[in-house]
Amino acid sequence: MADFEFGSKSAAELAGDVDFAMTNYSATTSNAIVIQSSDSVFAQARSGDESGSPTVVSASGNTQIDIGTYNDSGTYRVLRANLLFRIPENLVQLSGVPKLKIYPFTTDMTASIVVASHAGSTSGVAAGANNPMWETNASPATWGQLSFTNVQYGSSAALYATATGPLTKDAYNTITLNQLAAYHCLTIGSDTRFLLCSFMNAAYDYADSAPGSSVSTTYGDSYTQIRGQNHANEPLLVLPGPWFKNAHGETTQKYDGDYVIKAHDPNLNQFPKRVAQTPFGLNIKGPISLRGTDNAYKTTRK
Repeated sequence: MADFEFGSKSAAELAGDVDFAMTNYSATTSNAIVIQSSDSVFAQARSGDESGSPTVVSASGNTQIDIGTYNDSGTYRVLRANLLFRIPENLVQLSGVPKLKIYPFTTDMTASIVVASHAGSTSGVAAGANNPMWETNASPATWGQLSFTNVQYGSSAALYATATGPLTKDAYNTITLNQLAAYHCLTIGSDTRFLLCSFMNAAYDYADSAPGSSVSTTYGDSYTQIRGQNHANEPLLVLPGPWFKNAHGETTQKYDGDYVIKAHDPNLNQFPKRVAQTPFGLNIKGPISLRGTDNAYKTTRK
């Protein structure tokens, strides 16, 4: 994704949150897919091993994205969704943790979900068509299975968000992600920055609980349908107070509330350092506060 442009300033912090849609990774690959694994044995369907034979059931996710686990007349079906959000390469800092906004739209299909990381999001990727979600270097059967089995849910430390609870139909639902997601926003991707989120059903898939014979797609806690990519209510990644760096790699100061210049704060991406505060000799020359002034402060050389 191209750098975020913000004019001639050396770096800028955008006020408030910025929403990013799922811009396609390349001209030939979508950034939303759904993979289903089916088997008469729940453990095999959930693990996605050879007998489960996970297959991509929605290659684009343009209309809807399905997440669910249910019992289809003795056959267990587990559907997981992978959503990839491209992020500007010149993002250098966030003021908080990111959030996801998703839009459920079907009655009785608003079940609680878990947001997990994905193995493709921890290995990085080069620029071009090698979308990590699509596993383009493997055969279709293989990358379908890899996209399913590479969902990282074995440890809570690999999750981006725990169970959401029942979602609200016909409205954007906001899911607050964690520090791991924030870290991946700033570090994943060697040439193309991205965040890859995997959605799982919370009650059965993540909980490793086989759905009973009466658990269908409309059971209530078994299935979730949300609007897909390119829909007016498509999923959004929300970056809180992002900082962007210009093409020269320059940075600038961040200002605290009440117009106080926090030139000594070591967390403001001014100088590489591991000390309690920036040396005073490196601070911005000028007053400690801009309170009560009508004009920009200027320094002159004597």
